[in-house]
Amino acid sequence: MVIFQGRALTFTIILTTAIFNIGCTNDMQSKSNIDQTVTTSGISQNFNTENDSQINSNNIIEPSAQTELPTKPTVEAITNQVDNIIEAINNNESGNNSSNTTTPIKPITVTVPPKPVKPPQHLIPENFQPIPQETFLLQNSWPQQVQRAIQKEGTRSKPMALPECSGLNSFLAEFGCSVTGKYGRSADVKIFLANPNKKEIHKVAFILAPHNFGQPRTINREAKYTAHISNANKVYEELQKKGVSVAFIAYGHKNYYLKKLAAKSSATAKAIRLINQLKQDNSSSLLMGLSLGGVIGRMALREMEINNEDHNVSHYISFDSPHQGAHVALGLQHLMRFLKVSTQHAVKQNRRFRNIFGDFIDKILNLDNISNALDNGIQSGQTVSNQVKLFSDVFLTSEFAQELIIQQLVNIEQGYFNPKFTASQRHLQSLGLPKETSKNVGITNGSIAGQTVPLNSDYYVALHTPLRNYTQIVFKSYIARSDSPYIFNGVLKYPDPTELGGLFGGDGTDKYTYRFHNQRNHLNLDKGSCGYIDAVADIEKEISNSVQQHFGARLDVKNRKMCFIPITSALAARKNISFKGRITAQESLFDEIIGGVRNTPHLAHTPAIVQGLQKIIQEAYNE
Repeated sequence: MVIFQGRALTFTIILTTAIFNIGCTNDMQSKSNIDQTVTTSGISQNFNTENDSQINSNNIIEPSAQTELPTKPTVEAITNQVDNIIEAINNNESGNNSSNTTTPIKPITVTVPPKPVKPPQHLIPENFQPIPQETFLLQNSWPQQVQRAIQKEGTRSKPMALPECSGLNSFLAEFGCSVTGKYGRSADVKIFLANPNKKEIHKVAFILAPHNFGQPRTINREAKYTAHISNANKVYEELQKKGVSVAFIAYGHKNYYLKKLAAKSSATAKAIRLINQLKQDNSSSLLMGLSLGGVIGRMALREMEINNEDHNVSHYISFDSPHQGAHVALGLQHLMRFLKVSTQHAVKQNRRFRNIFGDFIDKILNLDNISNALDNGIQSGQTVSNQVKLFSDVFLTSEFAQELIIQQLVNIEQGYFNPKFTASQRHLQSLGLPKETSKNVGITNGSIAGQTVPLNSDYYVALHTPLRNYTQIVFKSYIARSDSPYIFNGVLKYPDPTELGGLFGGDGTDKYTYRFHNQRNHLNLDKGSCGYIDAVADIEKEISNSVQQHFGARLDVKNRKMCFIPITSALAARKNISFKGRITAQESLFDEIIGGVRNTPHLAHTPAIVQGLQKIIQEAYNE
């Protein structure tokens, strides 16, 4: 780990080598080996790692020895303590408060007592808890509560309309509640209490969910997706130990998960306002936004500050968020468009074929093999075309996609840069980062050292099916770089109605060609320093199944790592978005930045990130 004290101009350097596996759930599951980690800080206070780790002879940082747990007492010892409690209760009920008639009650300090003998239930004090406090807390950590909530809801789907968030009970409801901002309902909220047995909120942490790339789901399942990412449970257990309740804000409802940023930030600001009013004290809070949530949180806090509202957030944390936009490989965007447009073209030709000849003439001329071949040939394209609609919604046509995706195909005639992206960037720059917080922390999964995402060959995916029944699919999705002549090249061959399968000359096939050259008006981001995702996984799943069925061919996948959040974007750097060099705290808008030497999967909780978050939590809720 290397810690740069940016604005204080002091340096503390600790060389660290760590090898670990990261497991991400859902679409972002992948493994990565980390050789070194880097943390960069722009403040003058160093992290004290002496009590947390030790450096062995090989310069490997190892966790320090855990504090030894107390030995388990015998059943007789525990029973005696319980008897003492019962005796104390009986003395109090009889009015005998003499100190020499009872034995002082000692707290039980075992992890899990071996089935103590239980007295009658009505004699046990209401708050009696034979399990040590730390164990009790970890059993009720956010991930544990989320798991129990999912088990309770079973296979039930989310209600069509959640109640509007108001009192505490609405935030604690099974499926949470929804918040209406300036642009209608745009967020779901659920509070997971630090102590579920007490319906009170004291210290609270706001956790803002990332975008849900799958179908909209219940807030409990969105919470699981967020809370169980790789080593995230260690972070949330740290919150639990500090007695912090989690206010989870998500944007996955089917009616608003594709809404624009302003709608989400307005609803988020209202949720923060409502929850602050329900707190039992005026303690400051921490807000952590993951991916999209980091941009929304930034906007919500600044919106409250501009309106002279006290958000009472001391620490704002942005976790691999697209402050300067997210990158989606142009080659993959063109692949989605090719599958959609070429299939629509073939379907149109198929209708023309049937309209001209009709079923009766078709049977007389025995053209079933031609029309059926066209039906079968485009069936795989239709299946995939239906699936790519979600891809298009998320990365191309939705409101927030046009605001955050750096380069798109929406206005390809005028270039790859969407006017809404330009407008959103101007807005974010005018807002800046929150000003009333004591610290703003930026986390990146990209390489702070300037290493680029390793990519093999010159393309992401390719397909070349054999010609069957006049139908064939050929395409190649290239990595956009200067030495590649194309971004995408694709051809769909299908039966040509005008040639009637070659009865009137020709080879009986027509074709739709989709080809885009490598132009100069795009940024070369495919091979950058980024938090990356496996964008090919769903494409491979849908295309491979259909193509295998109709053509007996396989999709050739060459690269799975797609640069998603460039490091300059995640750290709101004062560098050009395509910058690939080393980044320091002085070049970021954040007070403190955390990252690693190598590029890792988007939202992966690496050891360096987990350690950094634990330190920030301890700082934010230091009593």
